[in-house]
Amino acid sequence: MKAFILVGGLATRLGDLAKQTPKAMQDINGKPFLQYQIEYLRDNGVKEIVLLVGHLSDVIKNYFGNGDKFGVKINYSYEDVPLGTGGAVKNAERFVDGTFMVLNGDTYFEFDYEKLLNLHKQTNAKATLVLNKVPNAGDYGNVVLSEKRIIKFEEKSNKGDGLINCGVYMFEPEVLNLVPNAKKVSIETEVFPKLVERKQMFGLELDNYFVDIGVPKRLEDFRQKMR
Repeated sequence: MKAFILVGGLATRLGDLAKQTPKAMQDINGKPFLQYQIEYLRDNGVKEIVLLVGHLSDVIKNYFGNGDKFGVKINYSYEDVPLGTGGAVKNAERFVDGTFMVLNGDTYFEFDYEKLLNLHKQTNAKATLVLNKVPNAGDYGNVVLSEKRIIKFEEKSNKGDGLINCGVYMFEPEVLNLVPNAKKVSIETEVFPKLVERKQMFGLELDNYFVDIGVPKRLEDFRQKMR
């Protein structure tokens, strides 16, 4: 199975930190954040990776190359203009040849690959999201399940315990039929609601270590975690 990693964003929340270095390439104790993701995927049996690049793409390609020295095969899909999360995946459709994974390039989550795949197949889902239990879902937004099926996404303003979207998705190729060509599309706000309405989206509920490095404090927290 191939994994597509979204690493083309401008990382505006990181301010000056991301002006010369892409968010996914921020240094974490001597190696870039993205390397931690790639190594975790490799160690879980995912050996083909497509990097969806845009902003400062040469920095990423010059470091990772074809992936040989990391034990994986890496291809690249380039955006001339920002296409959003959905548009970026659609732009890489030529690499899709079956069930595939999509990961946000600024999140790290130690998910169970086999559990994700099994749930996706057992439910005949078109999309399956990895969800994490947190004590305060207000910073991320809450995902509501009925049994294993996702029935609603609640706004970030909701406080208290909840399940959050961890930025790890398993998709069937048909999901890309919901995304127009060469358009800026958010997979979270424009594609997911359609899948929920069609009752084709499910969630794998876990309680593992998760971090989103989109702001400087959480970036530093991850550095401390990986020491």
